[in-house]
Amino acid sequence: MGFSRRAGLLGLVILLLVAMFSAAMLRMPDPLPADAESGQFSAGRALEVVGKVAQAPHPAGTAEHARVRDYIVGELEGMGLLASVEEAVGRTPEHLDDPDLVDLARAQNIVARLPGTDPTGSVYLAAHYDSVASGPGANDDGAGVAVVLETVRALVAGDAPLRNDLVVLITDAEELGLIGAEAYARGFSDDDPPRVVINHEARGARGPVLLFRTTSPNDTLIRDVAGAAPHLIADSATSAFAAALPNDTDFSALDVAGFTILDLAYIGGGAYYHNVVDTPAHVDPSTVQQFGDNTLAMARVLGGADLRASEPREDLVYFSVPGGALITYPTWLATVLALVSLAGLGALLFSSRRAVPLRRVVLGGLSTFAAIVAGAGVVLVMWWAVNQVRPGYAALTDAYRPWFYYGAVIAGALAALTGWYHLGRRMGATALAYGGLGVVTIAGAVLSFAVPVAGHFVTLPALGAVAGALVSRVVPGAWRVLATTAGLLPAAFFLSVALWPSLQIGMSQAALLIVGPVVLLAVLLAPLLEAVWPRRRGVLIPVTALAGVVGLAGCGLAVDTFSPETPEPVSLTYAMDVSSGEAMWMSSIPPNRWSADYVDTKRELVAPFTHLSEVPLHTGPAEPSDLPQPELDVIADDVQGNERTLDLRLGSERGAGAVGVFYESADTIRSLTVDGREVLPVPTAGFVFHAPPAEGLEITIVAEPGELTLQAFDYSRVDAGGVRGFRPPPPEMFLHARSNAFVLRTVTL
Repeated sequence: MGFSRRAGLLGLVILLLVAMFSAAMLRMPDPLPADAESGQFSAGRALEVVGKVAQAPHPAGTAEHARVRDYIVGELEGMGLLASVEEAVGRTPEHLDDPDLVDLARAQNIVARLPGTDPTGSVYLAAHYDSVASGPGANDDGAGVAVVLETVRALVAGDAPLRNDLVVLITDAEELGLIGAEAYARGFSDDDPPRVVINHEARGARGPVLLFRTTSPNDTLIRDVAGAAPHLIADSATSAFAAALPNDTDFSALDVAGFTILDLAYIGGGAYYHNVVDTPAHVDPSTVQQFGDNTLAMARVLGGADLRASEPREDLVYFSVPGGALITYPTWLATVLALVSLAGLGALLFSSRRAVPLRRVVLGGLSTFAAIVAGAGVVLVMWWAVNQVRPGYAALTDAYRPWFYYGAVIAGALAALTGWYHLGRRMGATALAYGGLGVVTIAGAVLSFAVPVAGHFVTLPALGAVAGALVSRVVPGAWRVLATTAGLLPAAFFLSVALWPSLQIGMSQAALLIVGPVVLLAVLLAPLLEAVWPRRRGVLIPVTALAGVVGLAGCGLAVDTFSPETPEPVSLTYAMDVSSGEAMWMSSIPPNRWSADYVDTKRELVAPFTHLSEVPLHTGPAEPSDLPQPELDVIADDVQGNERTLDLRLGSERGAGAVGVFYESADTIRSLTVDGREVLPVPTAGFVFHAPPAEGLEITIVAEPGELTLQAFDYSRVDAGGVRGFRPPPPEMFLHARSNAFVLRTVTL
């Protein structure tokens, strides 16, 4: 390609500056103080709400949960809204639930309405107010509740009332399986007036708030909010990928009921997720300000829109650009752009067929795949090695101080890229560059055809690089490097804006979600690399990058240690079967210096504990404890023809946080009704009912005549008292949310 060293270096510097400028769009706004103007969103006021909500863990059914519920109701009523607590039996949405074991609860959703002046539908501000048992939930989802309340306050204080009804929906039992949202959504149908939801979530403690998912189709929804939210960070590719990941929010329960939804969340600082230190002190004010500014702006726009005329018809491709704008275009254009990029690639290869043999281009393309695999492999091995030293990371979404680890991930990608270039340039720099460009172009086209809303982050860089390469073949001298650099601007942009949010997903997913795409797009820089590549000892560049992986990982281990402020998660479950007198300890996390006294070998569970987990657990023997057995009383037993109807009452003398029933003969059970709700389809193994009523739970089982063996159980936190041999972990550790004490009882009826 013949670029001078100076020209190539200038091109790389320009691309670096573009990347840095693009990354600046992720900067969050300065938080406004508590005495900000009444019509503005104030992070200072919202953080006061977080402090009231997240004083202690408040899982559903606890006294602290009731306190938080009453506080939220009081705040809404104090703003002039009529708030109510709607109680209903909900379950994990059927399309998400385990077919073997169904989760249910009597959810207490908080609902309040601000009537519109001429409503065409309803705009919902949604969050959930329950926390996990292991932490006070300041971020998940105290911050979401605070954003909703502060937004409502600003709307009430504003001069212009909304046209559409504003509904505040603070759901219950989200942490137990989206149960409150499912219970609320059951009462709606597609014939109801339009319902647009702005949902608020967190899977961390800091970082930019992302519009990470929308319902499909999304065209009118995206167009409505595109120019409204002042700090909107959104990408339709993220929405497509989020739908494929097992990280569900209330979105998943409301979506199937016909709600139109914008799902907002932040994911930085993932170590604090579901953690004992998810406290108000670890909520980022700038993150809350961005959250609230966007929510308030979107609520005002949607509150004034004609929702009936805004029925979505198709999906749009969309992505944020510096300055806060949102680029949108229809999916048919995504297909066209992919075809144009393929055509341009064909023209490039055809026009250069004599100077660059196709065989070498193909070899260059194959080497690109090897580079992607190598980069992912380097990061996987690095993180595996780190976990051997620090096994507690296995139960954390991310490290507490992840910056050195993030650097190691980037160094791993650089090692793969520069190693690819050093080894591959022997076949010819141009052939290698064209081979990489071919892989990127074809990958973008395949992704655009398969998932049209997600292909742009590969197709647009490929299209730009192809155009730059074609122009550089026909322009003279220095214009060639300018054409090449201009063509690489989309690659620099997407590498920059995708890298930081993706890193915050967490180290456990970094190899697949970060390194592959980074290497894939970075190979487009090959034309400029040739100009600056050292003529001797180029191998030192990938070797130095590999050394950087090791060094940065070592620094990460040195600075990110477990302490009372950054505790290590541990898991310990106790199970006792009163019918057989057997008891055992179980853990889903590898043993450490504390839990090794309880569990050792990883093994499959055997009867009577088979249903407690489908995967192998670390287990160990335990002593039986003086815990009351669950109550299972027969209220009525009636046989009519070929059907036996059993009315039962299931309760917990110790006031356990959950009760349930396992059974072995699922094929003989024709229907199951729990607390007045029929469970369809009938689960194959049983059910769990969280936060059961104090008076006990009414169950009706319709089965074939004959003997029926049931295993009644209840469970509460393992540290709630009464478990023989249990001692609390040291201050630098905390019990994971699923650390419970089960008591099982087998009954034959």
